[in-house]
Amino acid sequence: MPYNPDYEWAVLLGRSLVKKAISKLDDDEAEGSKEVTESFLQEEALNKLRALLPSSNLKNKEFSIRDDLGFENSRNPCADIVIFNPWEDPENKNVYTIAEIKRSYERSSNKKEIIQDIARLAVLAKRRNVSTYLFLCGRDTNISRLFKTSVNEFISQDSSSPTIQFEGNVLSKDLDTIYIDALNKAGVQKVKTKLLQPFSLDGYSSYVWRVQTQQDEEIRDKINYWVYESKI
Repeated sequence: MPYNPDYEWAVLLGRSLVKKAISKLDDDEAEGSKEVTESFLQEEALNKLRALLPSSNLKNKEFSIRDDLGFENSRNPCADIVIFNPWEDPENKNVYTIAEIKRSYERSSNKKEIIQDIARLAVLAKRRNVSTYLFLCGRDTNISRLFKTSVNEFISQDSSSPTIQFEGNVLSKDLDTIYIDALNKAGVQKVKTKLLQPFSLDGYSSYVWRVQTQQDEEIRDKINYWVYESKI
């Protein structure tokens, strides 16, 4: 199992999620456009990262981002994946990077949820000065339908021309007021979404985007560990 230096951790995780989802769908004898659940993808992502990182570096329970977003106590959103660095930046609660994992739906478009996650990640990137990532997994037919909606205005589908940049206020037509307020309070003026290498297998795909809050933001994605992958 040779070390593969060509892929960053987020790309390798996206590949792993595709393989796990296909296996689960086959086991369930799922037909047509049926998808795995989001909770399944989130748990598989945690399992993969547990194999790569010391347990102290990984979020193993809910990590509230309510204060970052400025939400009232009745709302308590939590991040899907949080990776910590216990040796750096203790004032920032040691957070190294944050990721959200979404899946496409069989019958309905979840465009608002995805655009909402972009806004959420942009606020976190700005307030915590960390790299943030959005994972979208699903059957190719369902993702294709999703890309035909307004989501296409905010995320690139082409890794050879991977960057889309937009003004923060452009998001407003697809967001609830609380997210518009969070963007404004965090001082997010521009959002840049960069598509990393997507991965497709047997009609199922994973897309991974890095979300930044300004053009010259330092990318902190070089997590220091060895990644091994088997030859298939």
